Amino acid sequence: AVECSPHFFRSLVLQFAPTDAFTALQAAMQAGSHTDVGLSPFPHLSVAYGDNGPDLVDLRQELSDVWLGHEIVLDRLSICHSAKTVPIADWHYLADYPLAK
Repeated sequence: AVECSPHFFRSLVLQFAPTDAFTALQAAMQAGSHTDVGLSPFPHLSVAYGDNGPDLVDLRQELSDVWLGHEIVLDRLSICHSAKTVPIADWHYLADYPLAK
């Protein structure tokens, strides 16, 4: 699904069906970081961050028309330093992890 949300980090997302692999990844991240702060409640790919505006409704429909029903292959997991209080231009990657096929 393509969803809009008032949540800063999920302003516009491509939402994927939950899987056992996602649940295991979440558990590993929580065990390694000793917190669940910042962990997503569902598997998704963020397309936009920030405040929701009326233009996102049009973009949501456009993305739905283009992406729904198509396979999306993700080849890496990236860890990024980000926060609502840090300007997006100042976000930076901490690490990339290739995903196995």
